[in-house]
This record gives sequence, C-alpha cells and structure tokens, in this order.
Amino acid sequence: MIAPAERRGLRLSAVLQHPSLSDVERVAGATDPVVATIGATHAAELTGMLAAVPSDVVVLLDETVQTDWRFDAALRRAADARVAVLVLHRTSVVTAATRALADRLDVVLLACANPWATSLALRDRLTGGDDALIRMMTALIEAVQQAGPDVADVLHAAGRHLGRTIIHVDTAGRVLAPLEGTASVPRPTDARASLSGVLIEDIDDGVLASVPVQSGVIAPSWLRVSLPAAAASEVAAVRLALPAIALAVGHRLSVRRVIDEREARWRTALIGELTEAGEAPSASTLRRALELGWRVEGWHIGIRVVTRADVDIVAMRYEIVEALGGEGLDADVVEQSDGWAAWLTFELQPTLAEVTAAAQAVRRAQLRWNEDFPTHVGIGRVLHGPSGITASLSEAGDAARLAGSRPQSGHFLHVDRLGLAQLLLAWTQTDTFQPAALELLAPLREQTTGDLLRTLASYLDAESSIVETASVLGIHRNTVAERIQRIQRILAVDLQDAETRLALHLACRTVLASTDG
Repeated sequence: MIAPAERRGLRLSAVLQHPSLSDVERVAGATDPVVATIGATHAAELTGMLAAVPSDVVVLLDETVQTDWRFDAALRRAADARVAVLVLHRTSVVTAATRALADRLDVVLLACANPWATSLALRDRLTGGDDALIRMMTALIEAVQQAGPDVADVLHAAGRHLGRTIIHVDTAGRVLAPLEGTASVPRPTDARASLSGVLIEDIDDGVLASVPVQSGVIAPSWLRVSLPAAAASEVAAVRLALPAIALAVGHRLSVRRVIDEREARWRTALIGELTEAGEAPSASTLRRALELGWRVEGWHIGIRVVTRADVDIVAMRYEIVEALGGEGLDADVVEQSDGWAAWLTFELQPTLAEVTAAAQAVRRAQLRWNEDFPTHVGIGRVLHGPSGITASLSEAGDAARLAGSRPQSGHFLHVDRLGLAQLLLAWTQTDTFQPAALELLAPLREQTTGDLLRTLASYLDAESSIVETASVLGIHRNTVAERIQRIQRILAVDLQDAETRLALHLACRTVLASTDG
C-alpha cells in the first residue's frame, strides 16, 4: 500500500492543515518533516514493510497498539529506515518512555480515530492518483445534485467533499454566500482572466482558485477557494471540480431569479390593490395578503426607499430586508419601480419613544445599504388597519421625494405626529434649511420689476387662488396671473405640482422671515 510521491513533498504541518485530517493529533515529536510517500500496515507486519519499501509516513491499522519494549524496538527500526511519521489509533496508550524515545529519534507520532480513513486522506493529499480524483468527482457531483435549493446549500455540500470552504462573490469581491462563518478570501490580481475558465493564482501561503458563475440572469459573479499549502494533486482536483460546482450554482441562481420575479410581481400587484381599495379592501385581497405573510391588522409605519442609482430592484430586495433585520426590524418589503415600499407593524399603538426608536433603526439600516447603492428614505406616520399601510406609505413616499433634495438630513425624512407640512414648516426655521431656500428663490429676488417673492408667498398662502392673492396684495388679478407665469418661467417650475408648491411655500416662509427679521 505504498504510493510514490507526485512531487518532492510537503511539510507535515501543511498536510495536516487539510480539513479531512482535522481529527489527527500530534502525540510526540516536535519536528516538521517533509513527507512525500505513505504506507499502511499492521503492527505485526511493520518490520517486513520497512525491509521492503519504507515510506515517509506509516499508518498502523491496528485498533490498539501496545507501546511496550517491542514497539520501542520497532520504532528504532522505523527511524533507521527514515520513517518520519508514525500514525496510531487514538485508543493506543503511548507511554512517557515511548514519547521520549520518539522525540530523540525525530519520529513524529500521530493519533487518529480511524486509521484506514486517515491513510486514504493522506494518500489523496500526497499523491495525484486518478482513483482519488474519480472518487472525489463522483461523490461531489452526486452531492451538489442532491443539495438544497439555495446557493449556500451547494457550496456547503461541495465544500465537504473538497475539504475546503468555497465562497460565492460578486465583482467587487463581496461575499454573497455562504454568509455565515466565511473567512475573507483574497481577490484575484486579474479577475478578467477567470472569465474563460478556472484561474489559479499563487498567494502568500498557497494558491487561489476562481471560476466564473454563468446564470444568464444576474450580474457576473465568481466562486473562489483558497488552498493554503496545497499539493499539486489538490490543485488539480479543485481545477476539475470548480466548473461543475459553478454549473450547479448558476442553475440555482436561475431558478431563484424566476421565483423572485414571480413573487415580486405578486407583491407589487397586491400592494396596488390595497392602495386602490382605500378604506375597504376586499376579503380576497386581505386573504392573499395573509398568504404572503403580510401583517395587515394592527398599527403600521410606512417606509419608502427610493434608489438614486441604477440597481436590480428584485435582487437588492434581499439587501434591504437584511439591513432592516440587522437593526432588529421585521419589515414587509415590496418592490416598486423606483425602489422599495416597506412597513413595520405593531400589535398595539406604539408610543412616541417606540416610533422614534424605529425611525432611528431605519436610518441605521439606510447607512448599511447606502454603502452599496445610494437612496433617499421617507417614513410615514403611525396609522391603523389595512388602509393605514397604504396611507402611511403614501406619506413616506412624499417624505422620500423631499428627502432626495436634502443632503443635509442624510437624504432621510421622518413624518412625525404633527404631519408632513407642520414638520417641514418647523424645519424652515433651522439654519440648515435657510441657505437652500435663499438659493432656490434667488432668481426672484434679483428681479427689479414687481415684488415676485411676496406675490408667490401670498399666492401659496391663498392655496393658489389668484382672486384671493389679488385681494391680499391690492392689485388686479390679471397682474397676479402675469406674475405667476413669470415666476414659473424664471424658476423653471410647475406650480400645478403639489410637491413643488409645498417646497416653494416653505422656502418663501423661510426667506421672508429672515428678511423681515
């Protein structure tokens, strides 16, 4: 049972790093010899084997070996035959005298739970036989075929057979799966090289293997595995196995994408039905909402996340859910054309402190996903019942759009119990809003004919009534109409838009208050 070395050998410490040998313990010997050949025999046949073709590593297959004077004599003969490592069953009792002798002879004694399995693992580690590759590939293909529906399931199954951790990463090197217990893996120096197949690169303590994942439905991604102190046989096995694993991962991604898009359409259509139903959603609508796991009763806080970048709304929903969950928020999240709608549900009406804490948690979640794509976020008031979901989401949408023009607030706006208009009106008195208001209305203040700024303020105070504005200013209504048209041209705005009117109204209040003061 002796196999020739495929290469000059590996340090014993490097060999034992492999997960398939994780149960092997050092009993005696402090050296770190280079080993290349392995043999396995029973203790009674050890002398004959040493006389024939000795190996660097010898595994004794006996369940228990008595380390008496006869064993010590065999240990001396093994050392004379240049055996560097002797592997025993863990039940063998190694005396202090035997350990001291092994130390003097520079023979390492190891103990393991299953000598036969250990001898196979050592053989696979040290040699490049086709039988090992065939066994590994057969078992691996069967494992990934039977793995669960998630990418992490495939990676865990394949990793158990390769004895290495395989990770799925995006183009930026961020780990996509598995998310738990994944150590960092170096990035290739030239990721483009792996587009045509498996890329093998030398790293500080071994090699890095990468292969592209082709799913046809999502952005490019890669599988990577780090192989510290790898034998050539292991590199060959990984080079052969990675494309098969990538194929299985790509299939899972394709299937997952089809399911995600179908479920996204269901969610989006259902939130549209709830919005249209208003105060009286049908029993069918409520039933389907419950089937999706939505909480429609209770008290709700709407959240609108509007992306400021071109992102995959369906795929990135997972990141929104994860970020909110990371802050302790169990939110229902629905895809929208410009981002996502979400809401938090409370069984009982939350206190002001609870609402404030929830808003702060949403803000922290925004900072999480903003690292990958920028957004502006609005939060609605607490409202009750199924109609409260869509009403609070509507307020949150208004707040999110307004937050888009407020970098000083972190592109984040929370509507409290005072209501959106009152909250923003209070903000017009702050130092952060005043410079923006002055800049917005500067073109009107520069006009020398007609008091356009006060005309606009009065017009907005009068809720866009030309007649009432004319009465307040003491001028003809045609003059008011002409000035309003000039204002729209100068500012390049449409005063028919409610959001535009609100923003200008608040700006007018701020500028006039500072001027009058």
